[in-house]
Amino acid sequence: YEDNLIIKGNNLIALHSLKERYEGKVKLIYIDPPYNTGDDSFLYNDSFNHSTWLTFIKNRLEVAHDLLCDNGVICIHINDIEFGYLKVLCDEIFKRENFLNSICVQMAHLSGVKMSHISTKIPKVKEHILIYSKNASKVLLNPQYVSVDWNYAFNRYQNFIKKNDSDDINEWESISLRSALIEAGLNLNDHDQVYEFKIENSNLIFQTAINRSKNYPKEPRNKFLIIDDKYVLNGREVIFASDKIRIINGKKTPTSIISDIWTDIGINNVFQEGGENISLRFGKKPEMLLKRIVALFSNQGDLILDFHLGTGTTCAVAHKMRHKYIGIEQLEYIEKLAVSRLHNVVNGDITGVSKEVNWQGGGSFVYTELMELNYLFIYKIEQAETIEDLLQLFDLMKAEAHLNYQIELEKVLNAEYEIDGVSYLVSFNDLELSQQKQLLIELLDKN
Repeated sequence: YEDNLIIKGNNLIALHSLKERYEGKVKLIYIDPPYNTGDDSFLYNDSFNHSTWLTFIKNRLEVAHDLLCDNGVICIHINDIEFGYLKVLCDEIFKRENFLNSICVQMAHLSGVKMSHISTKIPKVKEHILIYSKNASKVLLNPQYVSVDWNYAFNRYQNFIKKNDSDDINEWESISLRSALIEAGLNLNDHDQVYEFKIENSNLIFQTAINRSKNYPKEPRNKFLIIDDKYVLNGREVIFASDKIRIINGKKTPTSIISDIWTDIGINNVFQEGGENISLRFGKKPEMLLKRIVALFSNQGDLILDFHLGTGTTCAVAHKMRHKYIGIEQLEYIEKLAVSRLHNVVNGDITGVSKEVNWQGGGSFVYTELMELNYLFIYKIEQAETIEDLLQLFDLMKAEAHLNYQIELEKVLNAEYEIDGVSYLVSFNDLELSQQKQLLIELLDKN
């Protein structure tokens, strides 16, 4: 658990601060940034105008690119509002040839408020995960599989090898799966019994397919052959059901490889994950989602980064899967949510994916706070006793502070101000000291 860091502070400044030590060392970045909806469950400024949002994201993605290792991957969770523009921005920063996938994830059900507008718009239940690499030619994925119904996975697997109590391939016969069930004395209407037989004999259940890169012999008819370690029947390659059987939660299960559409992510009761004190009704991403992303794009011990940490799902899952991680969050709830959640993980949290990964607790992380330049200015503004002090600070702020660039600085000292809902057409000098302080604090960029 070396290098497990949780950082409270401006994520742009924090990312630049990490470059000296971590440039080129991060294997996976997952972020769930503000969607620019104008209504965000967290306390982000999620009502940017479009160009400001793009600038906000661009500045952070450029540093993220530098932090990724050569075979590293970044996953950005987003909805429809800025999806297209984010794709173009990522093409610029990561290059089009390093675009890997766009995953479509079902993140809502057909219920609630969205159903009250079905006469004017199609209900939205999906979100996107844009996936880019530092260098696509060096990326190696770990294919992931999902549980599926037997008939879904093996609809065409209707053949069975009858070995006739012999290991001699020449003694084997191909019969129908139905015949094999009957010969085994099973009741075909007993679905549990039939399913158990299929699972335990999946290495004998098969379909055949043409291998276009091979010219297998079609003779002798109805006799099994072994060619290049492949079973062949009547000129076609034998494909066994056992190839799609995997152990999930301790049980043999039919599976299918995941595609770029994910509809199986558990989105119910996500608010309970992380412990009772980490409840959040909206915006919290399921641990199951992060487990899949972490498993797909990284290996145990790799370094994972999330600089929009929110409730801490990414780092909680990374900890349980025994990866190294860095999480960054600038909002005040970080201690109440992410840090508390990771304490629960260390103490053996049983929610989320804990059972799947056999999580028993342990490990550690370091929590640290980034002292930002703007916080120092706010402190100095609050401590100022005269207008002269404030004017000196204003000159210093223009030179050194991170300011809200939407404000025209040359008009600050003589313009119309709205404070506490009241408009003032006065000069800066005419404001009361408390109003002057409030104005200068407003100039500082809180993002």
